[in-house]
Formats: sequence, C-alpha cells, structure tokens
Amino acid sequence: MRRVSILGATGSIGRQALEVIEVFSDRFRLEGLSVHRQIQELPNLIARYRPRWVAVTDPRAYERFLEEGGLDQGVEVLSLEGLYEKLATDPGEVVLNAIVGAVGFWASWYALQGPALLALANKESLVFGGAWLSPYRARIIPVDSEHSALFQCLLGEAPTAVARLILTASGGPFRGQKAADLNGVSPQQALNHPVWRMGNRITIDSATLMNKALELIEAHWLFGISHHQIEAWIHPQCIVHSLVEFVDGSLKAQLSLPDMRLPILYALAYPERPSWEGAPYRVPQLSQLYFEPIDEETFPSLQLARKALDKSIAAPALLNAADEIAVDAFLGGALRFLDIFGTLEWALMQPEMNENPRSPQDLAQLENAFREKVQSYIASCRVKGSL
Repeated sequence: MRRVSILGATGSIGRQALEVIEVFSDRFRLEGLSVHRQIQELPNLIARYRPRWVAVTDPRAYERFLEEGGLDQGVEVLSLEGLYEKLATDPGEVVLNAIVGAVGFWASWYALQGPALLALANKESLVFGGAWLSPYRARIIPVDSEHSALFQCLLGEAPTAVARLILTASGGPFRGQKAADLNGVSPQQALNHPVWRMGNRITIDSATLMNKALELIEAHWLFGISHHQIEAWIHPQCIVHSLVEFVDGSLKAQLSLPDMRLPILYALAYPERPSWEGAPYRVPQLSQLYFEPIDEETFPSLQLARKALDKSIAAPALLNAADEIAVDAFLGGALRFLDIFGTLEWALMQPEMNENPRSPQDLAQLENAFREKVQSYIASCRVKGSL
C-alpha cells in the first residue's frame, strides 16, 4: 500500500485527491495532509482518513488549532516549519503538492530533498523556481492535465525525437472575441468558465490565457524543452489534453473526458495504471474534435511568457507575481480586464526582470519587493485613471 501525503487538502485538487484515495483504499493510505487556515475542516478530515500527521501552515491558525484542543485528535500536528522537516525526511512514498500560489514552491523544494516522488499540482513551483527544481525532474510526476498528458506521451521517447510540445486550451469564456469586445467585461463574466470549475485566480488566468503562458514556462523546466518548441492550441472540447509532435511528423496525444481525478490517480499510482470501473469515458463525446490557433494579438500572454524566459531566471517568477496582483486588482474592481495585460507588459520592462538570483531565497526576497512595486504601480495608475 502506497503512503500518500496531500498538501492543500481543502482545495479543489486536494479534495479530489482524497476522493481518489477513498475509491482506491486498497492501494493508498493517507499519511498526512496540510491546510492553511481551514482548521474547522480538520476534525472531519482526521476522523474520516486517519492521517498520521496534519500540518497547519498559517501561524495564527496553527496556534488557534492547538488552543482549541488539536493535540487531542490522536495525530501529530505540525507547523509550517515542521511540515518542511517532515517532507524532507519521511512524508510517505508520494507527496501531492496542491498548494495554491508561489508559496507552494517551498513545499516542492523540501519534498525533493527527501525520498518521495512529487506529484505536482502547484504550477507556481516551476514558474517560480524551475531553475532549482529541474535537476530533480526524474522524481516529478505532473498533475496538471496538460503536463500529465505530455508526460504520458513522452514516456519511452528520446528527447532528440521531439519536435514540438503542444498544450491545449479551452479558450475560456471569451474565445473568439477581440480586444474591443473585452473593454467592459466584469469579474463575474470572466469567472464563468465554459468547462472547468476552478479557483478564482486560475479561472481569470484561463480567461486571459495566462494559464497557458504559465504552463509553457512549466513545460520548459519540466521537460527540458526550449520554449521555441512549445505551442498552445485552442481545443474547446477539452478532450485532447496535450500533444507531442515528433521529428518524423507523427503526433501522439492523450485523450480523456475533463476530470482531474484521472491525472491525480495517474500521478499517485505511477508507474502503474490501476483499473477503474468508474472512470469517466464516453465514446460519443470523443467523436468531434477540432483545434484553432490562439489569437495572440488579443491574448498576448504566451508572448509575455516567452519574453520572460528569454530575460532571466527571475523573470518568470516576477511575471507570475505581477499577474497574481493584477488578477486580484481586477476581481476587486481596481483594474479593467485588458489592464491585466498592460500591467504585465509594464512589469516585463522593469530592471528586476534582468536579475539572476543565486538561490531561491534570494529570488523570494526579490519577488516580495517586486510585489510591492506592482501594487504601487496599480494604485498610481488608478489615481491617474488609466494604465
């Protein structure tokens, strides 16, 4: 039985991973889990899954949980620092990192210092610190549906045989629209994704196609492929999750109905494929598939990602930080939808984008200062009335 730890257990991926563990209780045992502030959910999670340890990564929530009798739950309770120590020593055979945001890099970093495989659902880990995680790529099993698809398509293939990696995108809620159509879109419209139900930040990133830009950066570090060999196509059905084109002109693709439990199960069980009677599969829905190019004039996110990769080690992390702040500002009414792109273009012109920190700790300091700079920029533009 494989021992699994789930980081970010109360998020969308974390909950689906717990569901997979429950369905395959003969294969997986929950070794440990982490939450950030959602301590009210811990008693039920502990009672249902009986982990050996839990971690509360927010310091105030950790203290509150202890004060409310958390130590009486019969499991080891860890702080953020205790979690990092556990990850580097004995977290089980697989650590699923489903933490949201750039802070998830550190969980990936410490997990890779230990013995476990890393099932990676935290896309910012590679966007923030791909230069430091890429040497461990043999122990990283991607969970994002697109990168899981690429991973599966590349198994057994020589790197020199690969011509292109092709990510697919639903197109989000504004597929086919031009910039003139997007001036007045509201956060509610941008959050109305046609296929997936996700958190607010990733849903807005899907609307701007910034999610594909971040996935391009991820794929570059995860597979050791130049960004010039990575593309993205619009595929509204979300059945083909990614493709690989080989130097002989042949294509290999991974297909399935859009259900994140499939790549989660693949990562937790790798290299095996457990039989799943309840797997989501319907042949008629696979009968009509089509693709179209991305309108990069209206949605320039992929161009921005390529520029960042060409600039420095720090640039992708700083671009991601600027995007995170811009999305929050848009959701809060401080920016218009298209102003997100304007903020990112401004960010790429800043001198910090050319820096190459020697360590992830140095990058974290640079990123924190840059976040403040982006927030000040947005505030000043709001006072002036436009970007």
